[in-house]
Formats: sequence, C-alpha cells, structure tokens
Amino acid sequence: MTRQLPLAALAVTLLGLAGCGSSSPQTQAAAFIAEHQQQAVRVQQGAVAADAALARLSSPPTAGQLRALARTAQQGHDLIARAHDEWVSAQGGAEETLSSAEIEADDGANEIRDALAGLVVYAGRAGRPDAGTLARYEAQMKSGREKWDEGISQIWHLGSRPDPPTVQRSA
Repeated sequence: MTRQLPLAALAVTLLGLAGCGSSSPQTQAAAFIAEHQQQAVRVQQGAVAADAALARLSSPPTAGQLRALARTAQQGHDLIARAHDEWVSAQGGAEETLSSAEIEADDGANEIRDALAGLVVYAGRAGRPDAGTLARYEAQMKSGREKWDEGISQIWHLGSRPDPPTVQRSA
C-alpha cells in the first residue's frame, strides 16, 4: 500500500534520496527552502492565527467569539491542507525516503492540522463549548508544535537560513 506523504515530508529531500547521492544535506535543505518556504510559512500562519483567536476568548466565550474562532481555525486548517496539496503536486505524489527532520516536520504539521479541525468542532458548539474538546486540541497542538518546530528548525539550520517558520507560542 502506497503511503501518501503529507506536507514537509514530500518536498524535503535531505538525506538518502535515490539519485541524489552527490547532493549534500545542506544543498538539499537550501533547495527545499527556496522552493517551499511559502508552504512552510502557511503552516506557521495557520497555527499562530488560531492560537491568537483562542487567546482572545472571554470566559465564557460569546457566540460571536466562537464564530470568529471557528472561522480562523478553519482557515488555518485550509492553509495547511493547501500547502500539503502543493507539496504533493510538486513531488508528483512520489514516495521518498525520509530523514528524521522530514518525518518530524511532517508529523507535526499533520497534528497541527488535525488539532485545528478539533478547534473548529469546539468553536462550533456555540454556547456549549466542551472543555474536553479544548483539552484535546491543546494536547494535540502542543505535540504538533514541538514536532514541527524541531523538524523545520533542523531543515532551516541545514539550509543555513535564519528564522525558521516555527509555531511555538511565545512565552
């Protein structure tokens, strides 16, 4: 069964690719960044916007705040899904051998996308948002942030580029 490789895993070709033995990981990372930086930034934008919308909720949240949160979370989810589609298209759907940085960024982006889908569900319960759904979002988002940030930071470091598009909440 062919695994459809989502997000960063499809485009990043840092280590072990057949036919790319002469390219260094640094060269491959730099090529990935040059070609796919916009998609990586979309992952960042989707996560950061949802966090900001969630932080603006009052206690208890108003119906208007929840509608705005649902809209923002859906837009973030869609940004990440569009990045995935563009990376799949760029790779022609081909399966690649993955480095640990690629796998980590891929897993993190998928967890962030899934967490945002859960946030849409949470916000869609106008007047009755469920604390359990919010707790699942927070746990999934925390895990996704950590994985994305670690993987994308490694890729940016190998490509000798500053300011990777991380999604960690500021302290």
